[in-house]
Amino acid sequence: AILAKEATTNQGFQSIVPDQNKLDSYFIFSRTNELKRYGEVTGAGSTFVEVSGKQMSKMSIMVPELSEQQKIGNFFKELDNTIALHQRKLDLLKEQKKGYLQKMFPKNGAKVPELRFAGFADDWEERKLSEGTSKI
Repeated sequence: AILAKEATTNQGFQSIVPDQNKLDSYFIFSRTNELKRYGEVTGAGSTFVEVSGKQMSKMSIMVPELSEQQKIGNFFKELDNTIALHQRKLDLLKEQKKGYLQKMFPKNGAKVPELRFAGFADDWEERKLSEGTSKI
């Protein structure tokens, strides 16, 4: 995560506080998988793996000049924002589908659903599944 304001973490949490003149926050955030792998490989612990701040500071990472970092960081930030927007749309569509599923099939004991497409008014009828298939 990228924090927008100062915060406190516990001693087992490694926070990277980039020097704004040397490292772009979103650029380094985009390298999270590499940082995680490094921690898993170099960390120690039996219950859960921890990596010390001293060990983390030894990690080598390839970085371009700051202006290119910013360009890369902004690119991934835009992608992440687009993904988040589409995820919210997907969540809303899933909720909408759930609502339609409840309204477009008759409730127990009913012969018509609450919601119908125009032009359909006949009662639904109960049939055995085998009557509507060629093979089961």
